Amino acid sequence: MRSTRLTALLTVVAGLIFIAASLPKIANPHTFAKNVYQYQLSPVAAINIIAIYLPWLELICGTAILLSIRYRKAALITAAALLAVFTVAIGINVCRGLNIACGCFSADEEGMRIGWMKIGENIAFFTVLCLLATIKKDRYFTLDYRRNIS
Repeated sequence: MRSTRLTALLTVVAGLIFIAASLPKIANPHTFAKNVYQYQLSPVAAINIIAIYLPWLELICGTAILLSIRYRKAALITAAALLAVFTVAIGINVCRGLNIACGCFSADEEGMRIGWMKIGENIAFFTVLCLLATIKKDRYFTLDYRRNIS
């Protein structure tokens, strides 16, 4: 029972993290596009597309994880894949010696900077997402369960 509650708590926290990360970027796509540009990893033509669609993907994943809707496992895997890409991008730029804003929870250029600590945080969060995706689904707390009992 205790592990069920811990799983439910971690699921809620994971969903809220992705939602919280998406909202400032959705509100200010122009500034987030500057963050994406600073990473110097995507073609210039793709920067605006990434800056517009990526935060919405984060919001959709976070909402699906938070509400434990039918596609929670897919949302967890997608969120883990996004986090893996983010971590690799940060790692590349840390190795390049760039001191840029990570664009994680803020589109502000003076926000949290990339670094080894951020990579460690991302790896820890990635591990939690992967564990949540592999743990047996607790159907009692999901919308699917309520739909199936009616």
